[in-house]
Amino acid sequence: MSELVSLCVVAAAAAGAIISTIRGRVHSGQNYSVKKSISALITSVFTAFGIVNLVGAPEQLSQVGWVGLVLANLLLGYGVDQGISDLDK
Repeated sequence: MSELVSLCVVAAAAAGAIISTIRGRVHSGQNYSVKKSISALITSVFTAFGIVNLVGAPEQLSQVGWVGLVLANLLLGYGVDQGISDLDK
């Protein structure tokens, strides 16, 4: 069960990062960059692994449920990519 929870956390964080990169390219009018997408995936996935190991995803699951866990990690991935993007500017 904990492996499934960890996988969902990482997948949700990765999806949030991809959504952030797509949103950034749409609003800036630039071409989509695969290099920036891979960078966003790497940072968000490592952050999600850190959160899973630090807080423990099964404990989060018992408090907020599946929907809350996925939404929180979507926002985590999105926020990590936004933060890295702002630091790059």
